[in-house]
Amino acid sequence: MNMIDRPQPSQKLIQARDLAGRTIETMMRENSPDGKSSPKGFRWIKTDWTYPSFEHFTFAYKNQVFPVFVELIENGQSVMLANERERFIDAASKNNLIPCTFRVELYYKTVSSWKFWLEPQIDKTQFSIRPVSSGWNLWDLRTGKSVDPTLMGDDSCVEMSEWEKLDFCIQTVKNYLKKENYKLLSYCSLPEIDPQVWFEDHNGYICWCIVRFLTNIEDDDYHKWVG
Repeated sequence: MNMIDRPQPSQKLIQARDLAGRTIETMMRENSPDGKSSPKGFRWIKTDWTYPSFEHFTFAYKNQVFPVFVELIENGQSVMLANERERFIDAASKNNLIPCTFRVELYYKTVSSWKFWLEPQIDKTQFSIRPVSSGWNLWDLRTGKSVDPTLMGDDSCVEMSEWEKLDFCIQTVKNYLKKENYKLLSYCSLPEIDPQVWFEDHNGYICWCIVRFLTNIEDDDYHKWVG
């Protein structure tokens, strides 16, 4: 079994994701009583880069979970691939999630050069970004409608999805590895992918572990997990 190499995200995506996270954090604080602290009910569930994944980060408001895909808009067109859309919607449907995109417009710097007869040229190494709308700037990928988390979450009981349970368990494993001074290499919270966590032990060996959320002691048998 080999660890999957994680492709490096582009500088555009890194900056756009950072903008999305800061914007949502700001909106959380603006919806707090004092306008500064995060209000009760908001929480970050996943903020790390992981691969493979159907989203870029996830947060929750009360009983609703909002995975967010940062959607780059270039020349008025989304660069989100069809298979990314399908995978995102499918994962959301299976796990009772609200699939959101945070749309970010890319603007390239225009430069002039004698090489091109002083005609303006687009320099794609220099760019600026901005959200396509004010406020949350979240859009339901299924309907295309804007999303306001504060209007969707409530205090009723909702069972955690399989993805949420697995992600919670993985966080527990990560905390244990950190406490024991192991080097975490990567992790993945997709239920259909094993193993979930890769790490380096104290002797420098690359190790992996399979993580499961169990409700019955009878299921505590790794032979059932690996075949």
